[in-house]
Amino acid sequence: MKKTVLGIAVITSSLCAQAATVYEKDGSSLELGGRVQSVLYSTKHEKAAGDHDATIKNSARFSIGGKTKLNDFISGFGFAEWDMADGKDEVTAREQYVGADFNDYGKLYAGKTYDAVKHVIEATDVFEDDGGLAQPESDDFRNGTLKYEYDNHGIYASASLQTAADSQPVYGEDDTMNVDSGFALSTGYTFDDVLFGPLAFNLGYSYIRLQNDDGMRPGIPESNMYVVNGRNVAASVAWGSTDSGPYLAALYTDKKWKFTGNIYGYTKGYELVAGYGFDNGISAFAGFESAYETMKDANGNKMPSLITRTVPVYVNYSANENFNIWAEARFAAGSTPKFGNAYYHDNTGSIFSVGARYTF
Repeated sequence: MKKTVLGIAVITSSLCAQAATVYEKDGSSLELGGRVQSVLYSTKHEKAAGDHDATIKNSARFSIGGKTKLNDFISGFGFAEWDMADGKDEVTAREQYVGADFNDYGKLYAGKTYDAVKHVIEATDVFEDDGGLAQPESDDFRNGTLKYEYDNHGIYASASLQTAADSQPVYGEDDTMNVDSGFALSTGYTFDDVLFGPLAFNLGYSYIRLQNDDGMRPGIPESNMYVVNGRNVAASVAWGSTDSGPYLAALYTDKKWKFTGNIYGYTKGYELVAGYGFDNGISAFAGFESAYETMKDANGNKMPSLITRTVPVYVNYSANENFNIWAEARFAAGSTPKFGNAYYHDNTGSIFSVGARYTF
């Protein structure tokens, strides 16, 4: 959906919330969850079958999670989730981790999951496919992650350590990368019931160092320019609830890549969201999203900038906790169609989609 400087150099349902407990005895429990969905994409949508083809795409997701009480203070847990897309025989792991729950003192995760910054960018993650322009880590579920998370008494704090792992998604880039190491930190505070709902402020920082095993470090090989490391700063504010009543949110991100030869790539962006959830199951959200991308050479000279601005609109109807339908559109709002002399992205046009999902 979004292009980033490495290209030139939903509301996602929580299956944990929908999962059904199929076993519970003597302090141990087992939960199963999943979903099946079909979505019609317009002819110009990047998820369509071709440049001029409207497409219905279906996908499925399945999850299993368990928890067992170890003593009065600690419980052990495990979770795994897989995605299955149409037209493919493969099943891909979305998340896989084990961990320890220390009750009021937080949780520890180890395995494939997102880093500590994910909590910060979730504030504006209310759209299905056509939002997230300024969310460089929205789908970064990486192997080799060790994460601690504390969320209690309005205080949120998280720290994650990234160990070495090959072919991993990093900051939403199209190319996977071989990661050497990294870390992420985030913190926030939520005030309860400020006028129409909770008011949350969050801040996060992440750093990733890459390795060049077998040429798997993205860049421009013919110019011998490769990515060395990257960092991302994110800040967000959210007011209200996406389930009921008014909801307002804003996100700012600042991403920086370092290439060999002291060349840098920059992406800065922000997202604004406003919406309302009605008691009859209908919710509606609209946003404004902007991203600014450029590169700077070793002498400090900047390449021409790529500016993307879009307006996503989303309407959802939840018939019950298991079944919902939605319509979504994205409109151009003054994007630059070129980066330098090359046409670079298709975020300058209007697209739409209509979908239905069954969650079990």
